[in-house]
Amino acid sequence: MRNLNGFLNKTLSIFSILFLVFPFFFHTNIFSASDLSVTSSFNHDWDGHVLNTTIYLTLSTKSSSTVVTYYTVTIPQEDIKPEIYSLNRNTKLEPTIHKSDSGTDLVIDLQNTPIYPDQPVTLRLTYSKPLEGNSISLVSSIKNVTTKEFTFSYPSSLGNITWSSATVLDIESKGNRINIKTEIPNTETVKISFGTEVVYKYVISKSISNIGNETRISEISLPVNNSYQHILIKDITPIPDKAYKDIDGNYILQYGVVPQSNINVNIEGYILMQESALPYPDSQYLEKINLWEINNISLIRHVNRYIKSYGLNIPDTFSDIHDLKTVEEKELLYEAIYKYVIENLEPNTLTIGSLTGSERLGGQEMLLKQGQATSEDYIDSVISLYRHFNIPARFVTGYITNISNYDSNGMYHHWAEFYNEQENSWTIAEPFLEDYTKTPLWKKKMKDHIALIYRYSNPYTPKLNFFSSSDFKIELIKEQPEMIHDFKSDIFLQPYKISDPYAVGHISITNTGNTILDMFNISNSKPDLTKYIDYIENNSQIILLPNQTYDIKFNIPAQDIKQDIFVVIDALSGTEQVAGSSVTKEIQITEKYTNLSIFSKLISFLCYILISIPIYFISKKVKLRNG
Repeated sequence: MRNLNGFLNKTLSIFSILFLVFPFFFHTNIFSASDLSVTSSFNHDWDGHVLNTTIYLTLSTKSSSTVVTYYTVTIPQEDIKPEIYSLNRNTKLEPTIHKSDSGTDLVIDLQNTPIYPDQPVTLRLTYSKPLEGNSISLVSSIKNVTTKEFTFSYPSSLGNITWSSATVLDIESKGNRINIKTEIPNTETVKISFGTEVVYKYVISKSISNIGNETRISEISLPVNNSYQHILIKDITPIPDKAYKDIDGNYILQYGVVPQSNINVNIEGYILMQESALPYPDSQYLEKINLWEINNISLIRHVNRYIKSYGLNIPDTFSDIHDLKTVEEKELLYEAIYKYVIENLEPNTLTIGSLTGSERLGGQEMLLKQGQATSEDYIDSVISLYRHFNIPARFVTGYITNISNYDSNGMYHHWAEFYNEQENSWTIAEPFLEDYTKTPLWKKKMKDHIALIYRYSNPYTPKLNFFSSSDFKIELIKEQPEMIHDFKSDIFLQPYKISDPYAVGHISITNTGNTILDMFNISNSKPDLTKYIDYIENNSQIILLPNQTYDIKFNIPAQDIKQDIFVVIDALSGTEQVAGSSVTKEIQITEKYTNLSIFSKLISFLCYILISIPIYFISKKVKLRNG
């Protein structure tokens, strides 16, 4: 009998231990309830040095009353020791804390707490953690728990929030504190940055080799300038043989590599994420491209029916945005096209962060197929629809930085831009990520998106020529580099002779700033130099890197030289117009030309004497003969 009692006691002890640890090992949130639902709300209070976090967990049931013995929760935060209170009982609870790879696991003994349909139970979890920097990450979700609210408070002395991975819905200032509320996050953390602007430092390192027997031309692209990002250059080593801007707006550096050699190219600079408008309307020609063409009648009808249901009153044959009368109607069309793609495609999650690509069927085929689609398929689809309605749109290959929650290290990605005629700017369209994350991204300020390559005239080229983490590095920085748009110009003339049919010279332009000058314009000149420039030799696609000089050559006909040469040069750097100072050049005749003039006058005088002497003697003879 004693042995039997001992066996039963051991059995009960074993089951008691399993009973206690079962919730933790199997991550079961509830031990005794099958219809229990749990929601959470997060409040973070930061003083710039220490972060105080409060999480409210609400346990409720709808159908019937239940009793909860243990509740297990995983907080995606390491090295914390939360204090837990039951607000219903006004009692402090003692959790069992375990460290895990995903954060901190808490096994909370709720002491058989009853939960009724009309009486939920609320737990308050609080902890503090040292936190400094201008970019911080805040916990916003717990595994298997639905987040209902996210708020954040910080000192007003830290300035404005320049980036939040969750859209800020409300900002309230109270004394020396600022309180914000965001949309409900669907990620484990919300990343927030402070400062005047979001600024990145980038480094491109690329080794170019030539194992052939002939000189090879290799190209490296720089990040582009556009309406939301501005490129600064700190250093380029070595200086390229040629730098130009292609037809799609890409900055291309060319290097000639001699046989059996290599060149190590290193480029450093900054990217300032600032909103700006184009200084002039951007008129883009919409070429017919098979991959981006919609001609299926059934699909067109289906799209137009969707646009009607979205709230836009259009005829069945509608196909041109310019037929719409108001700005509101056009804005609605932009959004309806974007939403149509999201509702009719399904993201292929296996392709996230990859530029390897796959067979591209084109926008029309993907929209007809309505199946799983890569980011390229989404972009081909949205570009096809925008272009069908005469809205310029282009393909972007770029990089999403780690200030977002898509990838902790950042990732390469594809998205689209369409030209918003009313705002005179290119706007990001990101249907793939919105569909994948279920987070509203329409018209969101995406300061995590770095555009590297544009494709407008060809859906396949140019290709990005750096892929690995060693090729391209980018990091968020705190300092704010000064953007310097500046250049100097001068006029140089070859020695001019009166006998020359032309005055030959050039306008020398030197980039004295730290941005890229990608367009030059003679806004005023006397004589009109625009008539005398060789546009074949003076390539309009040439860009001017910092500390580089470019010469605009001209030939002025001799009959048009009536005064000194005067010229005013303006330049463009991305979306910024750069006004140049005027330059005047005096036309001088060389000493050689002066001697020639004196000699010609002397010859004329001698000719006059030689002709005058015979005439004198002839006239004298005539007088004598006539008596």
